Amino acid sequence: MKIKELVHRTTDYLAKHNIPSPRLDAEVLLSHLLNKERIFLYLNWDSILNTHTLDVFRKLVLERSKHVPIAYLTGHKEFMSIDFEVNEKVLIPRPETETLVEATLKKVALQPNKEWIAIDMGTGCGNIAVALAKNRNVRIYASDISEYALSISRKNAKKNKVEKSIKFFCGDLYEALNGLNLDGKIDFIISNPPYISSADFNKLPIDIKQYEPRIALDGGVNGIDFYPKLIKGAEGLLKPNGFLVMEIGYGQVEEIKKLVSLCRSFFKPEIVLDYGGIERVIICTHSVIHK
Repeated sequence: MKIKELVHRTTDYLAKHNIPSPRLDAEVLLSHLLNKERIFLYLNWDSILNTHTLDVFRKLVLERSKHVPIAYLTGHKEFMSIDFEVNEKVLIPRPETETLVEATLKKVALQPNKEWIAIDMGTGCGNIAVALAKNRNVRIYASDISEYALSISRKNAKKNKVEKSIKFFCGDLYEALNGLNLDGKIDFIISNPPYISSADFNKLPIDIKQYEPRIALDGGVNGIDFYPKLIKGAEGLLKPNGFLVMEIGYGQVEEIKKLVSLCRSFFKPEIVLDYGGIERVIICTHSVIHK
């Protein structure tokens, strides 16, 4: 079968199974299987594919028709123009989270010659920590409650040659850092915590709710269970004028601002919009050393 025929047939098949971007997914899966860029498909539109390739491709397409995420089928996801290894044990990096990293990098750029110390709370596949380490002079403590997720993040750090800049720790939020004597030594605490409400989780697309780890998405009844813990725990760790940088969900900004206001160790927070104009990141500047 020629490449063009296979792409057309696969597009129709995926469309019948309500896949949102059937043509794109067909091309991504085939280029992944051939270990080529997508442009290769168009430059070789009339090339004939062998039986083995067709058999393997059909298995991938069958899985995609069941709404298994493309990133889990290819084992890769790009974030901040960096390639990350992912699988069903870690959350797939989102474009929205690039806003979190970019907001942090803008703060870091104010003192480009300084070595910064940061904590990436809930690192997952390590996309935030690796992106920061590759772009700036940042030393990072990355934690996650899942040891398996940490094994993936370690691979991604090594793959991107920043493993010397990141130390990984397993545990529940700040408990992972117990005994490290970091009080008052941290410039940034960065986190993309679970912020989907339990009710809204069940309304998510099949691709997400059925395949991605719920522990990385479900933020409890109102979606904000993790924020009080993040805010309170940051007080003792941040330097004066250090930053707590958190990703937030749609419509949560006022509630999170109220939580921050309950803590007198922070100035009025700064809100950053994502590319869709949604309030996506909240930056809290630490005002005093917690006692």
